[in-house]
Amino acid sequence: MSQIKRNIITIDPNFDDYNTGPTIQEHRGVPLHIKNTPIFFRTQLEPLGIWSLWQDYGYRIDNNFAQTLTSETPYLVEEHYLPIAEVPGQEHILQSLKEWDLSRKRDPKITISDICFLGMEEMLALADGKTPNTDFDLFVRGICYNPEDYGKEELIHLDITHDAKPIGEIPIYLSLDIDSLIWNTHRLWLLGSLEIHMVPYMQRKPPIEVHNHTYVKILKPQTDIQQANNEYTTYEQFKTQSIPHIHFGYSGHINVWIAFPRMIHRQHDSPYWATQIPFHVQDRWFTFIVQPSIRKIYGRGSKEYVSHSSKEYMAKARGRTETRFVDHKKLLELQDEIHQHIQEDCNENLDIFGSFFFILEARGIKLWTKDREHLSDDIFDVMRQVMPTLDLEYMSHAESGECVLDLGISASPEASEPMVGLWNLTHVDASFAKAGTNTPRLFNIETLSDYGGLSAEFPNDRAAITHMRYRMAYDLVFEIVRGHLKFPENSDAYLANGSYHARIKQLIDHYKYAKTSSYRVRDELRASIKAVKSLVLIAKEKMEMFLDFGTVIWISSKTYFEFWIRRIEQLKYLQMQIAQQRPRNACNLSLLVMHLIKTVFTTPQPLDSHTHFILHDLNFHPSSQRFGIFFIPELHWETLAVDLMEDDNDAVLQFVTNQPGKRKERQKDPLEDSRHTSEYPLGTHPSWDEIIEILDSNPTLITHSHMSTPFWEDHQSEMDIMAIQLMAKWTRQYTFSMNEIFLKDEINYPVLNNWDDIMQFWSIQGIPKLVHVPSFNAHKAYWKGLPPGPQQLAFADCFHSFFPPLTVKFQEGSYWISYLTNGYIKDYHEILKSYTEQVVLNFQDSLKAAFDLLECLPDRAPDPRSQAWKYNDNKGGPCFTVNARTYKIRGIGPKKARNPETRPKAVATHMHIHSLLLADSQQITVPEAVKYIKGQQRNTKKQAKWSTRMKNYREPPPRQKKVLIIEQDATVPHRTPESNLSISEEVEETNDTEIEADDEYDMGNDNFNLELSNSDDSISD
Repeated sequence: MSQIKRNIITIDPNFDDYNTGPTIQEHRGVPLHIKNTPIFFRTQLEPLGIWSLWQDYGYRIDNNFAQTLTSETPYLVEEHYLPIAEVPGQEHILQSLKEWDLSRKRDPKITISDICFLGMEEMLALADGKTPNTDFDLFVRGICYNPEDYGKEELIHLDITHDAKPIGEIPIYLSLDIDSLIWNTHRLWLLGSLEIHMVPYMQRKPPIEVHNHTYVKILKPQTDIQQANNEYTTYEQFKTQSIPHIHFGYSGHINVWIAFPRMIHRQHDSPYWATQIPFHVQDRWFTFIVQPSIRKIYGRGSKEYVSHSSKEYMAKARGRTETRFVDHKKLLELQDEIHQHIQEDCNENLDIFGSFFFILEARGIKLWTKDREHLSDDIFDVMRQVMPTLDLEYMSHAESGECVLDLGISASPEASEPMVGLWNLTHVDASFAKAGTNTPRLFNIETLSDYGGLSAEFPNDRAAITHMRYRMAYDLVFEIVRGHLKFPENSDAYLANGSYHARIKQLIDHYKYAKTSSYRVRDELRASIKAVKSLVLIAKEKMEMFLDFGTVIWISSKTYFEFWIRRIEQLKYLQMQIAQQRPRNACNLSLLVMHLIKTVFTTPQPLDSHTHFILHDLNFHPSSQRFGIFFIPELHWETLAVDLMEDDNDAVLQFVTNQPGKRKERQKDPLEDSRHTSEYPLGTHPSWDEIIEILDSNPTLITHSHMSTPFWEDHQSEMDIMAIQLMAKWTRQYTFSMNEIFLKDEINYPVLNNWDDIMQFWSIQGIPKLVHVPSFNAHKAYWKGLPPGPQQLAFADCFHSFFPPLTVKFQEGSYWISYLTNGYIKDYHEILKSYTEQVVLNFQDSLKAAFDLLECLPDRAPDPRSQAWKYNDNKGGPCFTVNARTYKIRGIGPKKARNPETRPKAVATHMHIHSLLLADSQQITVPEAVKYIKGQQRNTKKQAKWSTRMKNYREPPPRQKKVLIIEQDATVPHRTPESNLSISEEVEETNDTEIEADDEYDMGNDNFNLELSNSDDSISD
């Protein structure tokens, strides 16, 4: 280590503002919420506002903040790139298998003689396809039967080395490329122009959503003592993804983000860093910094195009991006203007945007540099030609920041037949360990125990001297479904409805087409420009040695994909049995089946808690290692019970069926938009009543047209052709049951020859050409947010109403008897009787897929014995149901409140009447009367606001009035026997009574008198 030379950058003390920021003590103890006064034994927590959270926390950067790869030149690069490590041989693995105990308590002990080692091709040879139970035992339960003793069951250990092609017999083509580029810098220097964003970033997630395996060094906030003594603080290494950042500009496939380290803080009540900057903070950045800086650097002839406010820019953007063009020289001026605006600010609190730096990313550029030998043999010369905006020489200097590239190398077979390559995790994991990486993250493909991909970072101290950050090895077979993978929902799988079958059919078709193609293996290394330059010369040689060591297994594409197709079909068959029998563990078993289907195509991450517990109970990972793949030998076919799997509880039932609770409030969809567009004529989430109304008046406005859309992929199978022929016959004969008065042509019934004719017949455009005044009804299915009440079946499941099973019995004299003896139902029943169960299931799958694409169907009850047509009293014609999947919506919104029209009242307002009467009686103007009335109302309110003491003051009871009896010669009142008062008290009582009488007389005169001479004073009062 003493031979390693460090590239030390001299620290510039004036690079950033170090001594005026907040200290650690200023933010210590500041709560993340404010506690209000407890009311009724409750304490309400009020979170801090935006400007209390998004502020300057004291973090700063140096001019060497991006220098995490500190050695002057990469050290031992060749030794760390694709190293070869010895691993135990196959005999050691077999010996370890013998030592495993494959039994459980109270079960017979399973020995190694009970395990049969088979390859993919050998299992396909045992599967005849005619007996579903045999295929089910092979591909789901992992059980085969001894050919000598058929009653003896043997557990299968899938060993795909039986299918491997010798590596020496397969020519391998190696291809080198640069897949991505990441550059962290404080000074953005480009050779080309840049489009600068002018409006805030309006996405739900930050631009860098996941860790891109790059780091920066940030200076921690100072303490009070350090700030007083002008001392430096220590560094803290941050992931680039964890620093608050937004978009800055772009040039083609190159994106530039801008990060603000001063605002680094953690989310409210969360251990994660806050990286999504709120809109109001972004708006201040664009309003007070970016937009004035753009106006400053633009010439006088362009002021009209940049002299806009923030609201004007957003109005012009209309939800999209709004940019302004800046060339490479003006880009430097723009950065200087941004620094100047932040430094000169005094009032707008713009210092939170200081210490910013740029993150330049170019992702997914492998095709730009792959197989470009006609341009140059040097891959860096190719990059300069295809990406002229970047100055790679400038970006490679440590003073300019830190730039890393992804050096990718792919190994592709050139055999006579298509091949699939899989990394052997045992060998590749040993290679990662010898290179000194952290513990790799494994991605087992299709639950295979020892094959798939893995990735790992290099430790920081090792990365600093080797200039290697991250390595990843993966199989390119995942490119088949990359970007367009859609799995069935758990609720669809639980019901095994048409959506479930359609999605599974699409997944199977992906693998069917892949049989004729080869799929490579790939290794990527994220390293500095200097490291990549030294590795480009030896990469292919190192890869050849790495492949010769047995790190990759090559299998025939036909064998590989046919095996997984057969496994998916059997898992689909198992799910159908779950939907029919509904065992007590139906939801748990459905989650397990869906997980196994997903693992065929990808590595599902992360898992929901219910699936996680199911896999844990079934010993998923140990079982996969023991048998090479995960089988379910504990599954009992008759009862569908699985050992160690619990019965369904309310929580898992709620999760799988996706049934909302009684008090569950509707959550607004973040994609909900009420604007009426051509794509969504009623908005993205119209109410159910709006859909019913538009289908009744103008159904073509809200429906998509699926004309000429096939329900098969690439080519028609025999089952697809049979389904089309039967549906054409059904469509023609079903119209026989309609009253001829509703048909526009009562004599010539339609004749259908192909699938397009069927689609045209059952379309909204085609039905009015055949039927008088049809009524189109809404289809209460498929969408979330439907009103309460029973839902209708999906169109794929409605085929049972038109094609009844053999068990349905029709009443004598019913017109359905004619269809059963001479019509399409007879043909359908003959197919059910003539073919095996597996063929019938495939045929029914074709019918379901076809029905799912129809635009309309007759509105009838699900019972096959119900009436063929319904009559609409309002329209006076037959009813049709419009397929919910064709609606131009994203979901069902809440019921819109209908505001009644505001109508004027016949009676004038009380104020109007009172003011007119007052003005008429006192001979004043109406405004003066209104002013006086309002003043009186204010005074009344003031008098009503008495204190608590005055309101609670108990008034004494009224005194009794005494009647004075005065004799002719007497001067004192006559004393009654009942009176105990003295003479003086009686006199006082008399005087008080007389005074109260006078007061009552004055208060009784409560008539309104307004002196004209004092009217102005009274009104003003």
